[in-house]
Amino acid sequence: MAKKYILVLLILPLCIAWCKAQLPLNQESYADSLNKSLKLNVSDSTKARKFFLLSYYYHNKHEDQQSKWCLDKGRELGNKYPYLQAISYFYESIVFLESDTLKSQKARIELPAGTEIHGSAISG
Repeated sequence: MAKKYILVLLILPLCIAWCKAQLPLNQESYADSLNKSLKLNVSDSTKARKFFLLSYYYHNKHEDQQSKWCLDKGRELGNKYPYLQAISYFYESIVFLESDTLKSQKARIELPAGTEIHGSAISG
C-alpha cells in the first residue's frame, strides 16, 4: 500500500511539470496576432469572431471604449450569421459586466426570435 502512495507522489510532480504548457498566453502578442489576421483576406464571419475575441481582450485590459468598438464591429460583420449574432450577446454581457450590470444581464438572456441553437428554434 505504501508503494502506491510513493508512486503517486513521484508521478504527481511529473504531471505538474508536463502541464506547464497551460500557462497564460502572452497577451500582447495574442492581440497583435488577432489584429494581423484581420488584415488578411478572410470571410466576414472569421473577422467577426476575431473582433469578438479582441473585444474580450480589451475588456480584460479595462479599455472599455476599444472593447465596445470591437464588439460593434464584430456585430456589424456577423449580422448575417445567426450563430455569430447569438454569441455577440455573450460578448456584450462580458463587455457591460462591470459598467452596466442591467444591460449585461439583459444581453445574457436576450436572443433574437428565430435563432436556432442545436436545431431548436427559440421564439422571442
